[in-house]
Amino acid sequence: MNKFRQRGLNRIEVTIVAFIVAVLLRSIFGTCGMGLFFADRVRDRANEDARAYSREFHPGWTHPTVSCQSVDSDSDGYVTCTIGDGANATEAIECRVSRVTNYKRGCRPMRAAVRVRGTTSE
Repeated sequence: MNKFRQRGLNRIEVTIVAFIVAVLLRSIFGTCGMGLFFADRVRDRANEDARAYSREFHPGWTHPTVSCQSVDSDSDGYVTCTIGDGANATEAIECRVSRVTNYKRGCRPMRAAVRVRGTTSE
């Protein structure tokens, strides 16, 4: 028999195979997949936080309406929410993404995104 067929996989080969499997699992269940699994939880918690925000900063709104996204589209750790008084006034806010824990939950007024393009010197 061939000498290489008898020995099986060595540690380096096992490590390489494990790394490849880990990368594949991360790509399947990673940022894209986890967003799908936790989308309802993210939206529900953001809605709760947005209602708390409206109670604190707009106490005159008796029946506030709240609508939050379920995906952090710009990867800044916040989802976009819109709150309103049910009549005319609306406000755009951002609520912290909370998938598993209740750590650092809350909302803030929406910040204007300013993107600066790199310039080339000629």
